Amino acid sequence: KFFHLALGLTKDCTLGCLYCHANAGKREEMSIELLYKTIHYAFETAQKDNLKGINISFAVGGEPTTNWELFTSCIRRIKESETLYGIPVHLSMTTNGYYGLNKRIFIAGHVQSVLLSLDGPPEIQNYHRPSLSGKESYPVVRDSALFFIKNVRSFVIRATISNHSVKKMPEIVEFFSKEFGNQYHLV
Repeated sequence: KFFHLALGLTKDCTLGCLYCHANAGKREEMSIELLYKTIHYAFETAQKDNLKGINISFAVGGEPTTNWELFTSCIRRIKESETLYGIPVHLSMTTNGYYGLNKRIFIAGHVQSVLLSLDGPPEIQNYHRPSLSGKESYPVVRDSALFFIKNVRSFVIRATISNHSVKKMPEIVEFFSKEFGNQYHLV
């Protein structure tokens, strides 16, 4: 009853995670032409098949906000198409949250469901997920978590567990509870 479109805008990322599956630091991204054709196809198909709506996720590849212009152009095109076709859209994204307030505000204004990758307390997050320059990522990602908890409809924290952190899982859960309360899901 719904069309689902998973968009991988880029393979690039702003973090240098130890277990990276993307290509952090390498500019590999979807062309704007392909992106717009993909969005058009989703709306045309949903209309032709008389579907109830379109679920669009930014959940594959690297960090979707790495190329901010591409990300915002994509959101604008989706919103324009939603109005033009009269087909409701639910936007979701997986993100590392390593960005400032202006990006958080834009995301919260357009994306209904946010899954934030946050691996645990500062010592675990900063070890697993440092910035590309080797700086701590925890303070920035923490601020993103606190913002999204209050400003998006559905918020999830996803903690990746490694050999380094597997024995600390109870501590991680307890830390999240103390740090962020209980207004989110943890996976």
